[in-house]
Amino acid sequence: MKKIHLLCFLTIAICFESIAQNNRLITGTITNLENGTALPFASISLKKQLIGTVTNENGEFGFLIPENIVDDTLVASYLGYYDQKIFVGDIKDQLYIKLQANLFALQEVVIRPMPPTHYIKVAVNKFEENYPNAPFSTEAYYSEKITENNRFIMHNEAVFKTYYPAYQDTISNQNQLFLYRNEKKVHKVEFMSDKIKKEKEKEKKKASKKGLEDAEDDESMIDVKELFGGPGRILGIGGIDNKDPFLDSTSFKKFHYSFNEKSTPDMMVISYKSKKFIDNVKHNGNIFIDMQTDAIVAIESHGIINMSLAIKSILFIMGIRIDKSNIIRKEKYRQINDIWYPENIQLAMDLTITKKNMFQENEHSDFGINWVFSVNKFELDNPVPIALEKRFNSKNEFETQVFNENGLSWSEINIIKKE
Repeated sequence: MKKIHLLCFLTIAICFESIAQNNRLITGTITNLENGTALPFASISLKKQLIGTVTNENGEFGFLIPENIVDDTLVASYLGYYDQKIFVGDIKDQLYIKLQANLFALQEVVIRPMPPTHYIKVAVNKFEENYPNAPFSTEAYYSEKITENNRFIMHNEAVFKTYYPAYQDTISNQNQLFLYRNEKKVHKVEFMSDKIKKEKEKEKKKASKKGLEDAEDDESMIDVKELFGGPGRILGIGGIDNKDPFLDSTSFKKFHYSFNEKSTPDMMVISYKSKKFIDNVKHNGNIFIDMQTDAIVAIESHGIINMSLAIKSILFIMGIRIDKSNIIRKEKYRQINDIWYPENIQLAMDLTITKKNMFQENEHSDFGINWVFSVNKFELDNPVPIALEKRFNSKNEFETQVFNENGLSWSEINIIKKE
């Protein structure tokens, strides 16, 4: 029996060693050439292979590629900067990549005879031509970090397979959870902690009098998942379409548009800013249009959220006030065989909440959340839909929805390098 156990152990060890030997890790940092500042969430990919990753907040990356790939080119890219290409066979040590910003002044760009909205209309009319009209799949790394007053209260990581029935179709994406892990060493939520502690003490006393068992203590008085929306918010983004008001020609009159100074002969950048709140959000941002294909290849969207009167009324009764609520969305696309595919999606949200107290100092907390959805691998040929019983539901717990039939391990996955 011991021999069998030993044989199993050796088999597993050999498998892991084989995985390690068949992969190569390229590490490095990506910074601004002019001032040396880090470029967070810059893209790193191989020109011939459909794999990639992104940098962390400090511009650092670890890129896992197959060991046998030497005749290929590593491409580092960042919005508003020139790409840098490095032959894989020449990479021996850690990389220190410095990207040069586009330095064209607006007057140096070819004069545009039409207003900015004209070019947005052209791009929207070419959606079917520029984006996938056939099903495809991706394997992507997902990260979710939540902080309260700059202290981590949640950090989830996952690997998802996403099946896109058709990019311009109204059918929702199908997601399958391959891997999941979370950071255990996080802080408890502090906001209104004294109040929740008193409520729990009352519940325990009532339970004791009735001879019932004590209810389990909640570590926080705020359901963070409920507050911020969980992974469903970013997994639900299905690609660029004219549902965004700043891309909808019927809403153009609600915005100010201008050509951004980051525009170049190859990339037009159009800035937009809403004149007032639209569906409780005041928008501003940039739209990046590739001039060769007229495709929208990236969007940077910033929004100030104005809570509805109904929500404000409920919070008022509870003695809670939301002082600030902002959201940032960034989408970046990669061109493969003349078609643009989603490469990286980022969402960030911050919220300042105040609890008004009658006889003591008011309580304040600054909450922040960052989501990252970074595609590691594309499957364009014969993608397989996800079986109904394996489809991820963002309303349910991660742990109960892992279906890893391919036996993936974290050591095989391109993740955001830990800070």
